[in-house]
Amino acid sequence: MVRWGVVVATHLPLVIFPAGCRQGDAPPSAPSGIPIAWHFSVGDAFTYSAWMLDPYGYLIPSSQSRDMVHVTATGVPVFGMNDVVILTDSAYDDSLDQWSVDTLYLHCAQNSDVYRFGFVADAAHRLEGRVIPPTWDRIAAFSLGFNSPWTVGTDDSAGGAQFTGVIGQQQDFFAVDVNGVQTIVASYHIEITADGFDRGLWIANAPSAFTRILDVPMGTGDGILRELDAIGSAAR
Repeated sequence: MVRWGVVVATHLPLVIFPAGCRQGDAPPSAPSGIPIAWHFSVGDAFTYSAWMLDPYGYLIPSSQSRDMVHVTATGVPVFGMNDVVILTDSAYDDSLDQWSVDTLYLHCAQNSDVYRFGFVADAAHRLEGRVIPPTWDRIAAFSLGFNSPWTVGTDDSAGGAQFTGVIGQQQDFFAVDVNGVQTIVASYHIEITADGFDRGLWIANAPSAFTRILDVPMGTGDGILRELDAIGSAAR
């Protein structure tokens, strides 16, 4: 079973536009925000292929599984935050021979920043088995623009273990079935790191989606790779 959890290795080539200045180009301007306007409708469905990675980052073909994510509510107040999107993640657990369901809470602020409830708490539990109070953690600071690090959250009250995020300058492109039409989807790459933790998130604006989730093995255990195969929009 593969969850919204933690990888670096990819099984598909990426089309990458290089960033940065060439000789003679003007210097880069000051950081500016990236406009993101996520929109979800109840009933939207996302189908992912998922694989485990070995400690060296290689994909394990026999581990392939299929995950389904559905939007069950939008614009609702949850855990002290307004305008929350609630998603259910259904994954098949081979070891138990049954389906299990997880819940994901997201909020996209007016300044385009994306928050997830319990991101750091989930990471702390996965890494060390510790239980800490979940909070709203900023997993994507689009308001800061490219290459501007921010604090996602901390895993203790003293703030000793800090999770840091950054959005890469380049966009990556994925082939996704959108309502039955093969579509090339541009995605921003967010890298979130902490001591012993490295997660890549690829976020698309149109259509609104996580196109890839990559948990790096970090030499301590298996990693996880999830890639978006298809989107079924309830509002088409």
